[in-house]
Formats: sequence, structure tokens, C-alpha cells
Amino acid sequence: MYSIGPARDGGVSGMLRTTRQRHQGFNLVELMIGLAVGLVVTGAVSAYVATTLSNNNATVRSTRLAQELRTLAEVVARDLRRARSLQDPFVNIGSNCTNNASCAIASSTVATNNSADCVTYAYEGAPGGNFRALRRVESDDGVGSLILARGNSARTCDSSGTTINSDLVDITSFVLCTSTTPIAVCPNRPTQPGQIDISIGGMLRGDQNAITQVFRTSVYVRSTL
Repeated sequence: MYSIGPARDGGVSGMLRTTRQRHQGFNLVELMIGLAVGLVVTGAVSAYVATTLSNNNATVRSTRLAQELRTLAEVVARDLRRARSLQDPFVNIGSNCTNNASCAIASSTVATNNSADCVTYAYEGAPGGNFRALRRVESDDGVGSLILARGNSARTCDSSGTTINSDLVDITSFVLCTSTTPIAVCPNRPTQPGQIDISIGGMLRGDQNAITQVFRTSVYVRSTL
């Protein structure tokens, strides 16, 4: 006969002890190491997500600012492009008039001030009056805007008017360079009479990153500068 009592009991006890050891899980040191690694990974992922969101937001705001400045520059350029004499000189074609006779001559010109931040002009049939003045003004809190003054008599750079730019934009600069603008103001002023180089700078209001852009375009007018 086989004697299996003591040997069998010892084998079962050993198996139970091994099973209990296998199911004990992580000890405190292992748990702390796992938590530390998890926090490092979580922090890295969070930082990456935050950076990505910030970059995307900056891109969106920059695109929005570029669109606002481009639209404003197009409005200004389109209006200046219409500037001409109040009496259309084209009516002289075929009239055989002379310079000293009853010719329809130019009665208004496009002109900028010495600081090149204001322009006065006129054209027939302009909404709100034939005469206009466009300039940049700055409010008491330092926010810049473009003001368009309109009326039936000559406007000046001091005339009151309405804001033509979006409320979202702070206009930081407005420069109109012509062939007669002082070089100190416009070092790269145009050489062709009738050309106006427009430069409009701005930033979105409340932009903590202070993203500033400048949009430039040129127009040609038919009246004498």
C-alpha cells in the first residue's frame, strides 16, 4: 500500500500557498510607480491637446482678421476708385469745347494730408452726399476706427462721420501714399500720378495674443492728385 497522507497534505498546502501569492496583486511600491507613469503620460497628452487647441484658435483668429482687413480695404479702394470730377469730363467728347469755354471740367480732386492718414475726395451720385473724407481716429480707450464723413459740401479731415470698419477690429494704422506724399511718411511712395497705395493695419479686439496684420492694395483714380 502507498502512504499518501503526509506527502499529499504537504503538496496541497504548497499549491494553496502558491495560488494565494499569485492573487495578491500589486504592492504599494508597484502601485505608486504605475500612478506616476500614468500621470506623466496624462500630462504629456494634456499639454499636446492644449497646444493644438491654442494653435487652432490662433489660426482661426488670424484668418478672421485677414478677412476683415481685406474686406475693409476693398471697400475703401472701391470708393476711392470712383473719385472723379463732379461734372463728368466724358460729356466733353464731341462737344468741340475749349479749355476756356463751357467744358465740364474737374471740380474736385483727391487729396491726402501730410501725415497720409486722411483723404478727401468726391464723385457724382455718392450716397449721403458727393463730398467725402476718410480718416483714422482713435477713441479714449485707444481703439482705432476708420471714419467716413459725407455731405453735399466739401468735407475735411476734422468732419464727423460714421465708422465703416467692423466692431471686431481695432484699426492700428491707416496710410495712403501718393506720388506727392512726403518721403518721410511714405519712403516707397508711388511714382505714377493717380496711384494711391493703401495700407490698413489692425488687430482683433480683445485678442490676448495681440496678433496684428497689415493689408495693402493700390488703386488708380482719374482726378488729379
